[in-house]
Amino acid sequence: MNKISVLAGLVFSATVFITSCSSDEKVAPLTLPATYNAANFQTNTVAEYTLRNNFRTFVSELQKGRVAGVALDGNALRTLYEKDNPSISSITLAPTRATMNSLFAEIDKASKGSMYQFGKSAAENGNGGTNNGYLFDETGLELEQILDKGSFGAAFYNQAALLAANPTAANLDKILALYGSNPTFPNTPTATKTPQPDFFMANYAARRTKGNDTQGLYVQLRNAFIKAQAAMAAGDKYNKDRDEAFADIFLTWEKANAATVINYLFDVETKLSSAAIDDKLRASAMHSYGECVGFLLGFKGIAKKKITDAQIDDALLKMNSTTPFRIVGSPTEIAKLVQVRRDLQAIYGFTNAEMEDFKQNWVTVEGR
Repeated sequence: MNKISVLAGLVFSATVFITSCSSDEKVAPLTLPATYNAANFQTNTVAEYTLRNNFRTFVSELQKGRVAGVALDGNALRTLYEKDNPSISSITLAPTRATMNSLFAEIDKASKGSMYQFGKSAAENGNGGTNNGYLFDETGLELEQILDKGSFGAAFYNQAALLAANPTAANLDKILALYGSNPTFPNTPTATKTPQPDFFMANYAARRTKGNDTQGLYVQLRNAFIKAQAAMAAGDKYNKDRDEAFADIFLTWEKANAATVINYLFDVETKLSSAAIDDKLRASAMHSYGECVGFLLGFKGIAKKKITDAQIDDALLKMNSTTPFRIVGSPTEIAKLVQVRRDLQAIYGFTNAEMEDFKQNWVTVEGR
């Protein structure tokens, strides 16, 4: 055998050896712990907890306008909205921030109006006013819900999505706080049930999840947070698991938002279609309607989401979001809300059984 043949044989043998070794070096499946590691959570989330506290103060001030005769100060509301750095304003998607800023004068004006009258047009209702414990603008929209629930997507989800671009352990803690939960994942917003209750979207994910449902939205989110943390702790070999977990966090968070819109759409349809409807029921229905608009509008313009802006615009158009007074007493307009619900089911692939479950607030039903 000549030298070239011998050399070729040696190269072939080495290649086979290296290839064999590489194929044997398989990455073991990621080991998932039962709980989320809270060691650095408090330190990592100081700014996020300040935002949470400031937001609750802001919403409490908004809710004072529900009382007839109590005037809101739009400038004072804007000050709370812009308090600290980061502020609620600074983490809000820029186009939505402009919308929110325009509403401070509007809610100020509505709070100084007289009693809101259902069945009347915007022109007939002047500046708007209160009715049975809720404050409506002249069109019948509860602006409190746009400023409140709209921020769940435009501010807190938006900020979380920006942090996810740098998937570190510290940023995961921050994202968990912005979602509204904590390492204990209590699955309840009830302060008497846990020292660390859920807030924001975590509260609503809990409402959409039966306590014994191992596949419920709240449980899916908890598992995704645990998986993301475990993957990062295990090293770069598990970046695929990390990325999958981060994707699951945001898709399931968005699904919880959509499921909550569906819950409130059911409520609006039921109340406005009641044979025994009165102004108290109308006010409650239009409060739920405002929640729907707020939760949907908050995701308008967000890049990291499943629903498109065009689908959001279509839903808001069907809902008469600029003229909500039109749906009160109109079976034709109420029927459009049913179509919005079905559209959301198709977008997110919810089963019929899930849609039935979304009718309930499981925290209330189960006393959690």
